[in-house]
Amino acid sequence: MSPDPRHLLAEEELDKLERTLMQRVGARIRHIRLSRGWTQQELAPYVGSTQGGVAQTEAGGEVFTAATVTRYAVAFEIEPYELYLEPSDEPPKPPRRKAELPQPIEPTALSAHVNAFRGQIGRRIYDLRTIQGMTLAFLAEFGAVDIAALRRVEAGKGDFTLRSMVKVAEAIGVLPHELYLPRDQSSIRAKMPRASAARRNKSGS
Repeated sequence: MSPDPRHLLAEEELDKLERTLMQRVGARIRHIRLSRGWTQQELAPYVGSTQGGVAQTEAGGEVFTAATVTRYAVAFEIEPYELYLEPSDEPPKPPRRKAELPQPIEPTALSAHVNAFRGQIGRRIYDLRTIQGMTLAFLAEFGAVDIAALRRVEAGKGDFTLRSMVKVAEAIGVLPHELYLPRDQSSIRAKMPRASAARRNKSGS
């Protein structure tokens, strides 16, 4: 059975979901940075960026990867998934005492953190896919992503582009940020997966 192309999102809808995810992560980064009392200039060298780069990320203007997010998480001494949680509506309170800046991290240690985060993402995609009763091949076709790349991502051995992650999330029937959250932190909305809708429409036509 082939997925019904009528249920694939238009590019404009994909753009909107992608921007929303970028803004969500950027807002979290800004909130945490300010709560530590750090400037963008101070944080920049610890995340391999510049003041302008940090500003762009916080404004939701960077198409980030697992490695990018992990750099920020390591600098903040938190888990990468925490940058995908719901941003606080409350403005960050300046600390009474400025937090110490992080220690530089060795490339080998950073790589281990990145690989751990990739593994978490892969396991989450696999869990959600199997819960929905979707095969790897069906998800790849319905989400319009490369099956070999999807297999690598599920195995924790590769990255998807942000656009591909949005496509996978929409095909499964969850919001994009939920692919980055571990099971105990996820609050999946009640939403019929597009794959399920496609099956129902196909059987009813």
